[in-house]
Amino acid sequence: MTLSSPTLVDATDPPKPTVSGCRPSPPLVLCIDDDREIAKIWQLRLATRGIAVESAANGIDGFKSAVEKCPALILLDLCLPGEDGNQVLARLRRHPKTRHIPVVMLTGSDPSGARRATSQDRADDYLTKPVNFADLLERIEAYLRANSVVRPTS
Repeated sequence: MTLSSPTLVDATDPPKPTVSGCRPSPPLVLCIDDDREIAKIWQLRLATRGIAVESAANGIDGFKSAVEKCPALILLDLCLPGEDGNQVLARLRRHPKTRHIPVVMLTGSDPSGARRATSQDRADDYLTKPVNFADLLERIEAYLRANSVVRPTS
C-alpha cells in the first residue's frame, strides 16, 4: 500500500465552489483555536482522510472565515482571545450563511461551560481537551455524513 503525503490547504486560497456554490471539495473543517500547533496536527491528520482543515487563531478571524468559506463543520474552542467561543457561537447562529453549520465546542478548562453553550447557544456537540483524535475523527465523520458531505467508510 502506498501512502501519498497530505495536501495542505493554504488559508489564502479560496475554496473551490461546488454545484451548490458553498461546499468546497474536499470537505472543509474550520478549526477556531488559538493553539496553532493543535490546529496544524489536526490539519495533517485529517488530510489523510480527505478532509481539509483551515484554522483561525481568534474568534473574529474565525467568524469571518466561516462566513467566507462556508465550512462543512466548525471546531470552536471555548477559550479564545478577544471574543470567546460562546460569543462566536452566538454570532454564527445569528448569521444566515453559518447558522446551519454544525459546531463542536472544544474546552480545556471548563467542560460545564461547553455543556452550557451546547444547550443554550445550540452547539451541536462538545469535546474536552486534550481531545482523543479517534473521538474527534468519529464525530467529524458523523457530522459530514449526516450533512451528506462524505460517504460512510466501509
